[in-house]
Order: sequence, then C-alpha cells, then structure tokens
Amino acid sequence: MLLLTQSVIIWDFFILIMKGSIYMEKKKILTLLMCGIAVVSGLTACSSNGKTQGEGKEQVIGEGFEENIQDKDIRMLHSRFGESCGSKDGYYSIHSNEDGMMNIMYVDYKAKKQIYLCDKSECKHDNEKCTSFIDFKYGAMEKTILCDDKYLYLITSEYNNENGVSTYISYPGQEKEDEPTTIYRMNLDGSNKKILATLSTGEVLGDSFFTDGNYIYGVAMKSVTTALEENSNYTYSDSSRLIGISNDSGEIKEVSKWDSDCRVLGVFDNKVITLKLKFNKELTIEDKVDEEKYMELLKNGEETIVSFDMKTGEFKELISNKSKEGYYYNMYGKDIFYYSYQGDKIMAFDLNSNKEYVFLESKYSNIQQIYDGYIISSDWSDDNNAYIINIEDKSVNELKLKKNNGFPVNIIAESKDFYFVESNCDIESEYIEWADVTQDIETNRQYSLISKEDFFKGNKNFQDVKLIVEELN
Repeated sequence: MLLLTQSVIIWDFFILIMKGSIYMEKKKILTLLMCGIAVVSGLTACSSNGKTQGEGKEQVIGEGFEENIQDKDIRMLHSRFGESCGSKDGYYSIHSNEDGMMNIMYVDYKAKKQIYLCDKSECKHDNEKCTSFIDFKYGAMEKTILCDDKYLYLITSEYNNENGVSTYISYPGQEKEDEPTTIYRMNLDGSNKKILATLSTGEVLGDSFFTDGNYIYGVAMKSVTTALEENSNYTYSDSSRLIGISNDSGEIKEVSKWDSDCRVLGVFDNKVITLKLKFNKELTIEDKVDEEKYMELLKNGEETIVSFDMKTGEFKELISNKSKEGYYYNMYGKDIFYYSYQGDKIMAFDLNSNKEYVFLESKYSNIQQIYDGYIISSDWSDDNNAYIINIEDKSVNELKLKKNNGFPVNIIAESKDFYFVESNCDIESEYIEWADVTQDIETNRQYSLISKEDFFKGNKNFQDVKLIVEELN
C-alpha cells in the first residue's frame, strides 16, 4: 500500500511558510510541504446521550458523566510535534534508529543527560523486554507520547493528517488495513506498560489533549473513505467527538459530538477553546479534492473561535475573523492572543470579561512561543531576530540568546525553574537532488538547561545536557 498525501494547505499555515518563522528552518519547511498540511474543516456540535459498543470496551456516552467532571479543573497536556513531551523532571521523545527500531528516550534534568527509558545497564534496548522499546509494527503508524503527574502514555494510530486529505493507492495484495487507535499506559520510568484503551477501528485522535487528573480528554475523529478513481480513494474525517479516557480503568466516555473535526487551542476555567472554519457553502468532496477550488473557498471563509463548557455542554462563539487575512491564535491563561500577517498589532480576547481588545500596536506581532508571562515574537522579516514582550507591562526587548546559525535559542520544554532549550547548532548547505533544491540543515546541535531568569535576561549560563541521539523530536 502506498500512501500519497495531497498538498491541501490551510490558509494561515501557508502564509506562515511564505513569510517565514524564526523557529522553522528550511529543512522543516520542506518536510512539511512534502508531507502535506492538515486542513481544518468546519465544526458544529450538539450533545448526545446513549450507548455504543467500542472495540473490547463499552463506551458510555454522556450518561452520568457530568458528575465526574463537575468542579474539576482541567489543564492541557502539551505535546511537541507529537513524538515528545516534557514533565517537571525530564523530557521524553521517540527515537527511530536507522535499522527501523524505535525507543523512548528520556532527558533527566537532574542528571543532565539523556538515557534509554530503561533501568537495566546490560540491556541492548532492541526487544520487547526493554521498557524503552516500541514494537516494529508501529513503525509506519502515527505515534504520540504524553505524560501527566502519574503516568506516561503512548498513542498509536493510522496516519491521519488531522482534518486533511489523504489518497490511498492500493495494488493487488496490498490493500490498506486499518489498525485501531491504541492507548498504552506506563509508569513514568517506562515500567508496567499496559493497553489502557482501544478506539473503534477507523477512529483516530487529534494532537491536542487535556486532563482533569482522572481522565485524559481528546478529540476522536472517524474517517470515511470514498473511491475517486481506479486504485485511488479520498479519506476524510466524517465526524468527531470529545472523549474522556480514564487513566485508571481505561473506560471511555463521550462528552460531546461534533459534525466534523476541530482544533483545540487550549483550556480555561473548565472551558475548551476550539478553532473552526466556516465556509459560505457546504463543501462537496470535489471542493475538498480540488486544491485551487478549496483554497478559494478557504479565502472567502471565516475562522471562528468557539468555547465548549465542560460542565454545561454549551458552545459559545467568541471571535470571528476573515480567513483571507491569515490569522494565528495562541492561548495563555485567560487570554487568547491573535494576529494577522497583514497587520502590525496583536489582538487579545479576555475569557473572564468576554471582551476583545488591542493588546499591542507593534510590528513584532509574529508570536512564536508564550512562557511565564512573556511573549516571544518577531516581525515578518527574514532577519531571524526575536523579541520578548512582557504581557503585564507590554515592554518589548530583544531576545539576546542566539545560536551559531543566527536563529534565537528556542525553548523545548520547561521545569519549575528551568527551560530545556536547543542552545546552539551550526548550519550547513545540502543539495537535495530529487527536489532540485538547496536547503540549510542544522548540525552539531547542543541542548541545555538554563534558568528562566537567565533566559529572559540574555545570560549565557547554559548547563549542557549530554545526549545519546543528535536530534530531538
């Protein structure tokens, strides 16, 4: 089976690539373009009650769920590029070896070194007896790793281009076989790995997750395949639902249904903040498959920010912007920050007061990251400079820490007092013959810990971390 991904590109991400990002080097841009970009489809939602049978476990929908989530705080479980995540004590990532084997790696902040997630010094880390080992059968599947205060989770599923378009070309004897999405749970040291839950065949999870301490919540999307022509099929998300998975029993409960896929931006005060696209017509399969037609419809559509109340099940539209203006959205605390590549200002929406306001008139509106009350941003030029915006007093200062390639030092994960960063790297040119392009690639990467105070003051007090592998996911 050969998987081809159609280059249907979400409007705002397309603009981001064209304009450039201080943290996205040419290699990453090329990779994303070659792989295709996910497209967010419109969403509408309604609550539902009833029961349905999943794979091996009964899924109780809605019924009695309100009591479980009442008055429980929810928080995001952040995942960086899916195959990595950070805890207060260290950083987990999935490493693929040249021989196809995969292992879970762990950066121990206290020891300042990377290890295999395995406590056996004599282990070769090449079979299922090793707690870091990931079975070969998941090599061609999408993998997500998450952690909360108690457990580490590994999620495996079919590659899905969330909200996107995929075309499968099947040859005789090589027809596509769907593998169910499986959630594994293990201790933070990799021990006691078990299958926690399995979704229905054809259902995959999006890349945003949050938790209330007892349940892990995610958006489960059901894929439908329609034949286009001989040996070619169009696969898309037909419906989606917000589900909670008990981190103890693995019981799956449905919170709410959606008509189509959605993107979760963040959570605040037991509300899930989502992004949806609205078109001026109901899209046909032909509209979605035809890239030019889709992009035209996308430019004439609207981007809408909608909140979902976990307690009441109510949806409320908060913000609406024209898609053609190319907006980007970030959440921090009670505020949604958003900006357009066409403008020189950062807008904000206060979730406490439900009021929209101009946060800052500035050319440094290209937000990259937000940590500890500071926005790390840039303008839309190609000079690779970054700036620190203090959210409280709105002061703007240059980010002084830079790598040898001219890009700013970027934050990968954090503990209570430190950031885990890519502190340095060199850059080399590489010619890609099949694409007939020359791209810059990072070499000699160095990863370090740095105190949060030193990072924002620009003090190069790096504590280098010894890695086994050169590049982190």
